[in-house]
Amino acid sequence: APQAPSSPTIPATNKPVIVGVSPTDVVVVGKYAYVASDYGDIAGSPGNVSVIDTTSNQLVKTLAVGGSPRSLTASKDGTRIYAADNGNSVVVIDTATNTITQRITVPDPRVGDGGVSYVTDVAVSPVNGHLIYALRTYYDGTGPHSSISKINTDTGAVSTMTMAQINDID
Repeated sequence: APQAPSSPTIPATNKPVIVGVSPTDVVVVGKYAYVASDYGDIAGSPGNVSVIDTTSNQLVKTLAVGGSPRSLTASKDGTRIYAADNGNSVVVIDTATNTITQRITVPDPRVGDGGVSYVTDVAVSPVNGHLIYALRTYYDGTGPHSSISKINTDTGAVSTMTMAQINDID
């Protein structure tokens, strides 16, 4: 009698990898998965990016980014990870060494005191891999607002426009 095809099995060695509290994003470069978490090991501790070797399913390194990373993206060539730290910067991670190499300050367009402001997202230009864009959401006495900053990773130049300025462009 013909035998029924066997069902695929998952090896018993596959176990979940524990990362920080409240993971928010993941990006994969080569054999590594980079996982952003709002908090470190316990709620209230600084956020981190966990580096996981996907071939061994092992946590390789935990990088304390300081803020609460919300968004990750990889450079076009895969040599860097950019993390929006939900504070005032974009954190740059070197994928060859899995270390933080730079913190790029994203300007805060709020005028005066009060309110809160967060860098919430980051993206790499699909046309020019040397430009990244950081989205900032901020709240003040007049309501929620947004701004976008263009960052040249070659020169370090940063230019920022609020959404009100963008809406005024003809």
